[in-house]
Amino acid sequence: TGGSDVVAQIAVKYHVMKAGHMFIIVDSIVIIFAGIVFGAQKDSFSYGVTAILLGLSSLIVSSFVIDFIMDGGKHVKGVTIVSEKPELLLEFILKEIDKGATVYNGEGAYSGEKKKIIFTVVGNRQIYKIKKVVKAVDPNAFMIVNHVAHVYGLGFEKIR
Repeated sequence: TGGSDVVAQIAVKYHVMKAGHMFIIVDSIVIIFAGIVFGAQKDSFSYGVTAILLGLSSLIVSSFVIDFIMDGGKHVKGVTIVSEKPELLLEFILKEIDKGATVYNGEGAYSGEKKKIIFTVVGNRQIYKIKKVVKAVDPNAFMIVNHVAHVYGLGFEKIR
């Protein structure tokens, strides 16, 4: 790691940014400087640029692979939907997607209108089905999709 892990841990300790982001920044700086130095030694601008592009590509791919391994290869999303037709959407989620959901009461901050808010956690492939149904049932719905790092409980990983 050449010491970039120390810089990343300092960033995490002082809440500057996540360790993974700091690794990418520090390693990118190292790769760029290395490409400039090697390009100057070979008296070839294109050699340095090629080295930089290959190094950055390798860094990006390795970062995604590490994230994939750290997440256990499981990608799930948290979906929050505010709709005028929550019953139809809930029926789809419960019966067609075969996932549970939580419904809670909300209120529009601007309008003051009472709203039903649906929250569920689904796999990446199920997001497209939900989006398609939300668009068909209530094109004015408000939908938020978040990456979820870990899910514990029924239908997912057991709490250990």
